[in-house]
Amino acid sequence: MNFQKLAIAGTVLLGISTSASADVTIYGQQTEKQEKREYSLGVYGYGQSLLGDDSLDNIVGYGVTGTATIMPLGNADFLVKGSYGLFDVRSNDALEGTAYDIALLWGSGLRDAGMFWYVGPGYFNESWDTPYLVDDGSGSYIQKTESQSVSSWLVTGGLGYNWKYLGAEVRLSYKNGSEYQPPLNNIDGSISVGVAISYRF
Repeated sequence: MNFQKLAIAGTVLLGISTSASADVTIYGQQTEKQEKREYSLGVYGYGQSLLGDDSLDNIVGYGVTGTATIMPLGNADFLVKGSYGLFDVRSNDALEGTAYDIALLWGSGLRDAGMFWYVGPGYFNESWDTPYLVDDGSGSYIQKTESQSVSSWLVTGGLGYNWKYLGAEVRLSYKNGSEYQPPLNNIDGSISVGVAISYRF
C-alpha cells in the first residue's frame, strides 16, 4: 500500500516537474525573442586601396557607423547601414577629406547573439580639398585649395559576431572608380577593408 502511494506521488511530482520545465523553456524562448536587437551604433577604421592603371594609392580613415533593421524575415533580415568618416591619402599628406556611404543589405543573424553576415549594394560619396600654388604676380606664390568630390555605387559585405550588447565585424567593399578626378585620376575602382565595434540596442 505504501509502495503504491509512493509510486503515485512520484508520478505526480514527475508531471509537475515536466510541466515546470516546459514553462521555463517557453519563457526562455519568449525572453530570447524579446531580446532581438534591431539597431546598432559604433566606430570603425578602414584601409582603402585605389586601383589604377599605373599606381596604387592607399587611403586610411575612421568614423562612425550605424545599422537599422527595416524588414525582419525569419532568420533573414533586410537592413540599412550607413557610415560617415574622415580619411587621408597616404601618398599625399596634404590630401584629406570626408566620406560617407549608405547600403541596403540582406543578411542573417543580425538581430541575434552569435555569428552574422550581410551583403548588398550601396552608394558612396568622397569629398576632399586639393591644395595648389598660385603666382600672386610679384614672384611669390600663395596656396589655395580646390574642393572636389566623387559619388558612385558600391558593393559591400560583412561578417561578424554579436554579444548581448556589443557587436564586432569585418567589412569588405568595392567602390566604382570611374568618377574619380585628378589628382586621383586613372582610378578603376577601390577595395576597402574595415573593422567596426558597435553597441546594439
